[in-house]
Amino acid sequence: MLRNIKTLTQQGDRYYLDGKPFTGVTFKISDKQLEDLHEFKNGKFVGTYQNQYFSKHFKYNSEDLIHVDLEDEDLDLPGGFIDSETTYKGQYFSGVAYELSRNDEVAMVEFLFNEGDPIAYVVWNDRGDLAGLKLGKGDIDEYYNWHEDRTLAYYCIRSHQYSTYLIEISIELNNELKSLWLEEQYFEWIETHKEELEFLYLESLDSFKELIAAPRLSLNQSGVDDRVFNAIACNNGLRKLSNIILAYTSLSESTILSLADLQNLKEIHFCDPDRNLENLVKQLKHKRPDLLIFDEYKGAKPL
Repeated sequence: MLRNIKTLTQQGDRYYLDGKPFTGVTFKISDKQLEDLHEFKNGKFVGTYQNQYFSKHFKYNSEDLIHVDLEDEDLDLPGGFIDSETTYKGQYFSGVAYELSRNDEVAMVEFLFNEGDPIAYVVWNDRGDLAGLKLGKGDIDEYYNWHEDRTLAYYCIRSHQYSTYLIEISIELNNELKSLWLEEQYFEWIETHKEELEFLYLESLDSFKELIAAPRLSLNQSGVDDRVFNAIACNNGLRKLSNIILAYTSLSESTILSLADLQNLKEIHFCDPDRNLENLVKQLKHKRPDLLIFDEYKGAKPL
């Protein structure tokens, strides 16, 4: 937790928050710059704060960098977004920008910039726990978000070599899978790159067996094949499914036809111009006349 030191009370050489010895990081603000980033443990100063994720992967020394409020007028964000070519006082920005809470009491997000490019960020929740992380390292960009109970909420690996997301997944509470983008080379890729990742998730087919489908599920790209689908489906993992979107998947016709056996399923949305849907739709409607089937390339009316 990063807190404005003015929110703490001092008794002797110790600092307290709400009557308890403070463990975390303090800062002061002067002219929209953050100064004196100090780390405390059990109320006592232990040293200058170094963000562990920044210092682990980048040339980063907190004392050598400019630390600014994201609202600093001298910080120019192109289009108002965190993006490349960010400048500070007319020069490409290298430093850390902080998103602060109301009244500047708590730093909720830290953005690390190098020559105008945002190469990493860290998000903290109200308890001071890690809630989000982005790291741009070499060929890959890693994105993570967690729920309050520390379970995974979002995970994404982007490869510059393949110019695409190898995996992008959104998971609701109770391990309910909301959406999955999966490229066919993902499992082969992660086997040789797992040591490079900050956190390792979904490294094998068995990992998908721990998930259950949310009532509305989106499955995208060729990596979503019968093996992945069956891993999600095992252990009654499709019991809540009522609406499914299938976009450019590698699912076989037999697997898609098996969806008609799910009595809770109400709608299937196809987004795949290369798949011949005519016969597939006939078979689905024969099994389930009540099932609503949509081809996103043919408008909003069911087929």
